[in-house]
Amino acid sequence: MMDFRTKTLGRSLGVALLGASFLFMGASDGHAVAFSTDLTVTGSADFDAGTAFFDGASSGSGDFGVTGSSATPFSTYSGLTVTGSDPVSDALTDIGHGVGASATTTSTGTSGDIDDDYFMAIDLAISLTNTSATDTYTVTFKVDFSNAANADGADAAADSEFTILDTSLVELFFTDLLSDTLNGDAKNGDDPLTFGDALTDSGTPTFDITFAPGATETLDGTLVIEAFVPDGTAAVDFSAFLSIEAVVNDTTPEPEPQVPEPATMLLFGTGLLGLGAIRRRRAKRGW
Repeated sequence: MMDFRTKTLGRSLGVALLGASFLFMGASDGHAVAFSTDLTVTGSADFDAGTAFFDGASSGSGDFGVTGSSATPFSTYSGLTVTGSDPVSDALTDIGHGVGASATTTSTGTSGDIDDDYFMAIDLAISLTNTSATDTYTVTFKVDFSNAANADGADAAADSEFTILDTSLVELFFTDLLSDTLNGDAKNGDDPLTFGDALTDSGTPTFDITFAPGATETLDGTLVIEAFVPDGTAAVDFSAFLSIEAVVNDTTPEPEPQVPEPATMLLFGTGLLGLGAIRRRRAKRGW
């Protein structure tokens, strides 16, 4: 498991981000706002148990799931054991609905333990179809994420990477931390000139996608965590939630709220002053 220690630096986003807690965020404030039924949206989350493995003194736990119309609880995992549904799928109907995952992992090895490896992956996806025959929509997506990786010892490496691709495999978002005590660290494709540093990355970036009538798009998010620890320790702490932040109908915009004219406001204010004066007179006369 040495491949992830030889990553190419200078990585860049395929599209520009337009903006730049958890368990789990989404429409949890009791004020859910439904978006247009022209948009059919499904979210899914899948713990890839077929590729995960833990060698030596390694452990990992976390959760994954969908905040959607059915309010299905997030599934949890410890090692290779999943509690709850896997995969998880639900309809997304409200602003704030989305998909998410979290992971906390540790791996420890002593000198000569070349098999102290850790690997796990979680797949997240949002599929959206604009069923309207006439209207175009712009959807704003938000990624609320926190990423941390740290390695310590003579020869240890921890890597935590989360990417989001569209149907054309254009990279919409990534966070990638590699803490490596032997070969050097890497943070989002850059070389910080450190070895085994405690690396962190977090934020709430957003990006827009426009859906013409009949258009379909799938956003695929993949979380991959790896550790290679012949001699030392490696740890990762990660969380991310990809959600629908806003939906705008570009063809038939919603009407703007009416703002009272200045003359109307003046008359209204004068009326309030008159009522106040009448009440004061009545109070003085004992009415």
